[in-house]
Amino acid sequence: MGFTSRLRAVSAIAVAASLAATGATAASSAASRPAAHHHVASIHPGVPVTLAGVTCEAGFLMHQGKVVYVAFPSSCAGIDTGMVQDGCSEASAPNGMPVTIGGARHRAILVYKSFAAMALHGTVNSHRCYYNDLALARLNHRDWHRASGAVPTHDGPSGVTTKAPAKGTPLTMLLSALKMATAGQSHMGGWEQDVTTSASLTTENVGAPVLDPQHRLLGMVTALPSGVLIKTPAEVYSLHRALRQLHHVRAFRHIKLLRG
Repeated sequence: MGFTSRLRAVSAIAVAASLAATGATAASSAASRPAAHHHVASIHPGVPVTLAGVTCEAGFLMHQGKVVYVAFPSSCAGIDTGMVQDGCSEASAPNGMPVTIGGARHRAILVYKSFAAMALHGTVNSHRCYYNDLALARLNHRDWHRASGAVPTHDGPSGVTTKAPAKGTPLTMLLSALKMATAGQSHMGGWEQDVTTSASLTTENVGAPVLDPQHRLLGMVTALPSGVLIKTPAEVYSLHRALRQLHHVRAFRHIKLLRG
């Protein structure tokens, strides 16, 4: 087993009024959501995330209203990054710890770890304990305008896939650049997907987002074989299932993917 024309007006005055109203509406809409100016965004999927001396990749961004969060594997806040862990009993960093996000000018704050949430609620389901692996860092409000959910040089994410891809499906993985990957077997009731790539991976690539051919997020690289990975399956855990667990938490019931 391996590891996001109007109709013509009858007068110039009517046209001007229509354009003014349209502009006001667009401005209001833009003000109600996080920054979408991809060319100036410095915080995006793939930037480094460092917590307690451990560095991983940001898998994707989420938001509740204007508040922006950076998502990465909860195992990055543990003690054995890149290893399969029992999140229901694994020691991990506490909420409230500062998190350094690549591209941000201010420290983010760790606000959610699936490991801690499961331990708090006494979860014993083995699939959840090992594969519900998600953490969120809340960006400082002064960095919200620097954030974009778009994967660099990619059209995604357009959303989150709800089904495991068939074996052999071509996938895209974001490392230092976009890399091609291939879906392998799905395991553990759909919680875990083997993914093969010819690129070399290290523990700093834990969190790398993996997208399907429709530009939907499958999940993040979460577990690696021992040593550097070359043409060996890594494990990608189901993001769809992890988000279902996240939405059970009162504080995050309305959180959404920040799409590309």
